[in-house]
Amino acid sequence: MDLLKLKDSICFQFYESLYLKGYYDKCKLTISKDRCEFKEPILFIPTTQHGKQESCLEIILFKSTLLNMFCTSHDYWKDRTLLENNNNNNNNNSNNAELFYNYIMTLGFLIGSYDEHTFLRLHEDIFFKLLTSDKSYFENSYLLPASLVQKEIYLVELLLSSNQPRINKSSILWKLYQKLYVLQLFYYPNTVKLDYLDTCLSSAEAHFSNYYCWNSLKWFSDNAYVKQSKRFSNICKIKEFCLRNLRDNSAWYCYSYLLIHINGDTTYNCRDFQRLYTKLASKMGTKGQDLANKGIAGIDSNPVQLDLRSEINAVIDLINNLRVPTSPQFNFLYYLLLNGNEEHMVDTKLLAGWESEVCDFENKFMSLELKHCDPPEIHDSYNNDLKFISEFQFMYHLKYFLHKYKAILKLRER
Repeated sequence: MDLLKLKDSICFQFYESLYLKGYYDKCKLTISKDRCEFKEPILFIPTTQHGKQESCLEIILFKSTLLNMFCTSHDYWKDRTLLENNNNNNNNNSNNAELFYNYIMTLGFLIGSYDEHTFLRLHEDIFFKLLTSDKSYFENSYLLPASLVQKEIYLVELLLSSNQPRINKSSILWKLYQKLYVLQLFYYPNTVKLDYLDTCLSSAEAHFSNYYCWNSLKWFSDNAYVKQSKRFSNICKIKEFCLRNLRDNSAWYCYSYLLIHINGDTTYNCRDFQRLYTKLASKMGTKGQDLANKGIAGIDSNPVQLDLRSEINAVIDLINNLRVPTSPQFNFLYYLLLNGNEEHMVDTKLLAGWESEVCDFENKFMSLELKHCDPPEIHDSYNNDLKFISEFQFMYHLKYFLHKYKAILKLRER
């Protein structure tokens, strides 16, 4: 295998740049239009955030570079098959070198065909074959297992927090990230870093209401083997994000879910964690164990004590003071009230006040018919009155919440 030729390829140049992520507090990948003033295929722009002592690095891939990477991978693989190149079990220097060559040549697919299951499965299979192959023939640091895993994590984190929505919202990339989390947790806990919270929040900042991102964050939180203080700190950071993004329904739903399940969940996500761990143990040539006996996934042995009542009151104050004409805060309240205890119910005086507000609005302007969760179009005569439109939308969401809340009360009375 011609390693000199490999090192000249754009895929390898991009791979080599991944180690830089470890030297900065924040690192982001930006896909940009071509700029004639720049001749380099990859740009590295270090910065310092204003008002923060954080070092940042922006890695810029131009679209022509992206196309070059994809074409390089395509040309390499078009005359090869997975059987010929990825299913060879001979453990020798030549085979390991070829595995690494094959691994590098999947990167163009990973970035250029980010939601194609065949290419991602190819990349993942080669990665694990390389990880479990004989390393005694290699002296290069990038072939050491911990370094290989770290760069793979950096690669996926950069892709998931990039400015490209189709990469950022790739369900199969998020699933790969979950597998890497399990790998790091059980096999490289002290030598490899993985920051799922920073990756998820960076991804959410880049793309509004990112379902796959927030759903993955729920999965990570349910299976987070972290100290009590860290779990509480994570909740606070998610709360800060929600307060900066009042219209992001996915973020607010995740926040409400994590408050209810702050000490872990024992159902679907933990079973999925066990399934991934069992498959990973098979790939790594080790025997998986029942995680319930190891105290890794699910409920923490030191549960976090959180005052849900104060969280509910804070959001009620937010609703009353800001009167945001969107549904996330009402959905947040509904989820907490639906899953909380009796003492978390909304004060009857507050409910009466809200019902009175809705009644006064309907008597003065129009009846609010609850046909959909989103408010309908209003009459043309109000189209230019932005203040009224905002109040109309707020009242509609308030009435819709009251309607659902009454259903909760009836359910509790049974």
